[in-house]
Amino acid sequence: MIEAKKRGRPIDPAKVEAIKDCAAELFMEKGYTKVSLDQIAKAASVTKQTIYRYFKNKDELFSSIITDKCLEHKPSVEMIEDTNLHPKKFLKILAISFLDLLFSEDVIHMHTLVMSEAISGESDIPKLFYKSGPQAMLTMLEDYFKKKHVKKYLKVNDPEFAADIFYTMLKTKKHFQTMLGFKVTASNKYKDELAEKVVNIFYKSFEK
Repeated sequence: MIEAKKRGRPIDPAKVEAIKDCAAELFMEKGYTKVSLDQIAKAASVTKQTIYRYFKNKDELFSSIITDKCLEHKPSVEMIEDTNLHPKKFLKILAISFLDLLFSEDVIHMHTLVMSEAISGESDIPKLFYKSGPQAMLTMLEDYFKKKHVKKYLKVNDPEFAADIFYTMLKTKKHFQTMLGFKVTASNKYKDELAEKVVNIFYKSFEK
């Protein structure tokens, strides 16, 4: 994704973050299609050529922003591979992290942006959003269910279905209200209690 590295040029993390931050702000303010790379470059105080050093195009820049947001709430590789971490505990941690992501103000705004782009039926943004966000999270959980140390506790014959069900159960009416612009909040207590209930139901369904 970062072409500068391929060309042997040093990567400037500060510039990359500035580009992403400014792009995200402009996307949410004006809409994806109405924002140009020239506008992003101006806001980030860089040239358009600098943006091209790190991103092939605007689509890749958008995907990178979504990926970064998901990574903030995604379990580390060490946690996923930890054979001593009981699956039930892992799922509780994952559930809370996912709820933090769902109710993140940035994600809510980004979802609104994506839905507005989807109305035209001509934008690729919904597909980019799904691939970089929801699909990446689903794939991570599917792969987790295939781990040997997880199979000792859970019988998951269809990892894709199991991952889908797990994430779906976390999307309660409060989440739907938030997506529709209702002024509701999800406290840490609410997220912890919901995560506990969902994990218990899920675990009992797939426990060996």
